Amino acid sequence: MYYLNAKIIDIKNNHILIECNNIGYSGRLIGEIKDLIVNTSKKFYFYHLLNEYTDQYIFFDNEKTMKISKTLLTIKKFGIKSLCEIFDKFSYEEFIKILENKELSILVNNTKISETMAKQILFTITNKHLNNEYSKKQMDVINSLHNLGYKISDIYKAVSLIDNSLKTDVLLREAIVKLNEIKN
Repeated sequence: MYYLNAKIIDIKNNHILIECNNIGYSGRLIGEIKDLIVNTSKKFYFYHLLNEYTDQYIFFDNEKTMKISKTLLTIKKFGIKSLCEIFDKFSYEEFIKILENKELSILVNNTKISETMAKQILFTITNKHLNNEYSKKQMDVINSLHNLGYKISDIYKAVSLIDNSLKTDVLLREAIVKLNEIKN
């Protein structure tokens, strides 16, 4: 199954109980709660998260959020708590805008997600959903510059402006030049 047209029975603190064909489903709701009214019907996209740590349903108000969430849940050490942390703070559109603009500091400062995890989220989502791939060479340069203390969003902007066919050392040098241009 992919979605359910279901009647809303109860909503409490982002947990929802719905009924479809006289069968009740309970789980975590990711999305806008304010538009949901008890005893009305709505289409819910859902994902059954089953692993060694959890067995629960996650309901979504739209398909795009479900697809991104399924991808996020494939990241090592990323679970339901991290997913809820993101979508409790940001809408789907806000989250995608943060990733497109590579403003990881917004993600890190407004959630309990570490900067390392934020970089992994950016890498995974941009490769699978935003058609903006970074090579291993580019990721090595990005990580090196970040370890030197450069701002991660500036690094991604600089690296995206440079020809990926360059050797790693030249790519690193050009990225530093671009970073200085971005700061000025």
